[in-house]
Amino acid sequence: MILALAVFAKLVLAWRWRWIAALATLVLIVAIGIHSGPFRKVDLDPEQPLDAFTAGRTALWRQALEHPPKRLWLGVGLGNGRYATEILHFELGGVHTQVQHLHNFLMDVWYETGILGAGSLLALIGAVFWRLSQRWRLLSVRDRQRAGVLLAAALAILGAALFSFSYTSRHFAYLFVCFGALIYLSNPVIGAKHQDR
Repeated sequence: MILALAVFAKLVLAWRWRWIAALATLVLIVAIGIHSGPFRKVDLDPEQPLDAFTAGRTALWRQALEHPPKRLWLGVGLGNGRYATEILHFELGGVHTQVQHLHNFLMDVWYETGILGAGSLLALIGAVFWRLSQRWRLLSVRDRQRAGVLLAAALAILGAALFSFSYTSRHFAYLFVCFGALIYLSNPVIGAKHQDR
């Protein structure tokens, strides 16, 4: 949310960096205040203090790294990550929890599709951002604002997917809608048509 707000404030609203930093700090303080309440009741492990704050996500990630898929290049197969029970459980405050995925799209895609799948997805994401950055100066003001909204949405989805849903969820699919629109806006032919208007 903070990343999306910062991008939207800069690219669409044209705020100054100091106002963006102030907004980001305020949102971060409020978010920590709201989300830290339930975890005060949990006995924190002094060796892993982030486990309680991340609701066990960091424990999942550590377990995935300690037990990587047997086929590092190909992973365990699309949709088969949920069967890796040795990594999909954690204990927090005496409560044992079993989950369906790693709550991080990068970890999920790496575990299920291996280095090849994760590398391909990251290359796709990077290619869209690279193309947009190369065409940014040539976009009209209106198209920059449109691209700013789409970029903020794409970064919000990526940010949320780093801590919540998997790359196979319908929420993550909206990222590709944003990417399609960003590619459309960064198309040289489309930009030339918009400048002619």
